[in-house]
Amino acid sequence: YEELKILAEKNKSNKFNDIKYLLAGGIASMLSSAATTPIDMIKTRLATGVIPAGTPIWQALVDVAKTEGISGLYAGVHVRLLYSAAFGGVGFYCFEACKKLLGR
Repeated sequence: YEELKILAEKNKSNKFNDIKYLLAGGIASMLSSAATTPIDMIKTRLATGVIPAGTPIWQALVDVAKTEGISGLYAGVHVRLLYSAAFGGVGFYCFEACKKLLGR
């Protein structure tokens, strides 16, 4: 988030100043969600019993990739990215707004 915020603040235009934080937070959240989706998918399948309990995570990742392909590791990623963008964008926007209100 901080790197995206720095990039957004380089543009000195005040026209969309607060929107920059919303976008930076949304993009940062989407990137982190995309990176962790395969592990989250394995966690969900372990919790629901689709993958037998006690299966090592690496083995589960390999099994899913072999049977369903790489796209199987990213099952449900679209909804997760939308949720993350909205939640992260609003969260970081509010964080920056509160910092501004508190004078920090």
